[in-house]
Amino acid sequence: MAKRDSLDFRADLMSGDIVVAGYIRARHVEPVCPELLPLCFQRGGDVADWLAHRAIDAHRTHSRLLKKVLRLKERDDISTALHFNAATITDNYWIRPEGSGLTWEQVRFHENDFADLALSGKLSDFSKSPAVPPS
Repeated sequence: MAKRDSLDFRADLMSGDIVVAGYIRARHVEPVCPELLPLCFQRGGDVADWLAHRAIDAHRTHSRLLKKVLRLKERDDISTALHFNAATITDNYWIRPEGSGLTWEQVRFHENDFADLALSGKLSDFSKSPAVPPS
């Protein structure tokens, strides 16, 4: 996955199943549908910062445990966000890699299987294997 200092790859920034930007050149997006871009990109925001804010907050209690349970090889914020196509439970923006047939229905979070683990930090509260979105 791309690191903060080497963000230059082709993908689409999506809002649901709508392409809102071609993605990523020199850490900026190439708007396709400017009115649907996240506000930060409408104001010239940085892709690396946007991705980092979409990951599990590193200062959050039990965040390292969550990343371990998710079996993430790279655990920095950008790699974490990209591992899940930058999808979050708070909005419908995500990243679709170039040539991918992924849809919003496939990458969106349907349930919060990790809520109890995140709150308690006890592995016994977690019984499911992490669902990894298809690549």
